[in-house]
Amino acid sequence: MSFYDEFSKYYNDIFPLDKNLADSLVMGQKIKNILDIGCATGEYAKYFSRQGYIVDAFDLSKQMIDISVQDNPHNVNFFVSNMITYKRKKSYDLIYCIGSTIAHINTKENLKKFIKNSYDNLREKGVIKIKSLDYMFLFNNGINRLEDLVSANQEVILKRNFEFSNTDVLFKTTLVTKEKTYNSITKLMLLSRRILEDVLLELNISNYSFGEDKRTIFLTITKNI
Repeated sequence: MSFYDEFSKYYNDIFPLDKNLADSLVMGQKIKNILDIGCATGEYAKYFSRQGYIVDAFDLSKQMIDISVQDNPHNVNFFVSNMITYKRKKSYDLIYCIGSTIAHINTKENLKKFIKNSYDNLREKGVIKIKSLDYMFLFNNGINRLEDLVSANQEVILKRNFEFSNTDVLFKTTLVTKEKTYNSITKLMLLSRRILEDVLLELNISNYSFGEDKRTIFLTITKNI
């Protein structure tokens, strides 16, 4: 069982739903159909479903999806899939990928496949929203650890450290619970705005914008008519 499968049991304790972030994903748009990529335990997908949106959501971890389908009264369509190779027969008004999930894509070529695939699954004027740490910013500014995340009951702690090279990041995590301590090292892409801009240029996608926060990438892509 992978670290993320083990982590699924504690995910909501460490990463509770951020309603401000959720609301910002749909603000100012006419939306009916939503796709959540890398949905983890599905709290954002369920939040949107409760508001009347039609939501599909997937994650690579079966354990995450097993948790997601519990307490799912509004029938979000949860399924296991790979963010690079997924295929849908329907199109969406909004596709989002948050929580630095995109950095798990290991090559620029696969990043290009992911964005093209997502773009192709948009309706006209549909929007992709991507939120991730800017790992190149962290590297350039000598930031090799983030603040610990602690559950509301103080019983679960997530420690996050980074080891950088010129091309990738080793994401070193320690999950401390009352029962056990879990350690993991995950190789991530050294993701940056520049890499994303290069990919968008190669795909001839010009209608996009970035948020102002330098440490965090918040990319919005709108499909041209």
